[in-house]
Amino acid sequence: MANSDKAQSLITPIITAYTGAAAGESSALKHALECGSLLNRAMETVKADGDKWGRWRKKNLPDVQEETDKVYRRLAIASEKIEAIFADCKSIRDAIAKAAKYDLKTWELKPPKPEKPSKAKPASGSTATGQAPPVTDTPTLEQALKDKAGDEILIAISDDEEKLEEVAKASIGKLTPKQVCAILTETWEQEDIQKLQQGLSIFLVNNKKSEPSSLPKRPVGQQATAN
Repeated sequence: MANSDKAQSLITPIITAYTGAAAGESSALKHALECGSLLNRAMETVKADGDKWGRWRKKNLPDVQEETDKVYRRLAIASEKIEAIFADCKSIRDAIAKAAKYDLKTWELKPPKPEKPSKAKPASGSTATGQAPPVTDTPTLEQALKDKAGDEILIAISDDEEKLEEVAKASIGKLTPKQVCAILTETWEQEDIQKLQQGLSIFLVNNKKSEPSSLPKRPVGQQATAN
């Protein structure tokens, strides 16, 4: 069987597993790992056939978003590299958080991050009445986001295109052109980078500032004289 035929034969099983993972039931993680394993097999056959994985996925698996594809494939690799790594995980979210603790190249546990010294906050209670400031265990938005992996944050908003666009704009605005270039060349297919290059070229042409002419301007009303 040719590589292209092998990849095509995986489409239906991938869709079935993907649908099971998206259902959000107790078996969602099991389906996600199965889907990721199938996606990895499909990607290997597609690349062996000289095709681009991103292009093939968009054509044959339009419902499988790029970020979800990456997450599921990464979870599947983790489960193959480390036996029973997700044994204590009850959801895809738990598995993502567990995998984030490992180095993706060596699959060894990352060293713990040094704890930042806590800053003393002024009490918000009333000293006049002797009431203590209210105590809450609910983390702030900033604290919650810091505890999440990047993939986990994106999955949470993957169905909201407007929110994804807002996050992308805010993120890119904080990066240098060199950083953006490094990220795109690492995550995008060459075909997508070429499309971006074309779009930027058109933008630059349409927004090119007109350069002042080096020829002296003729005073208004003055007619050209023949030699």
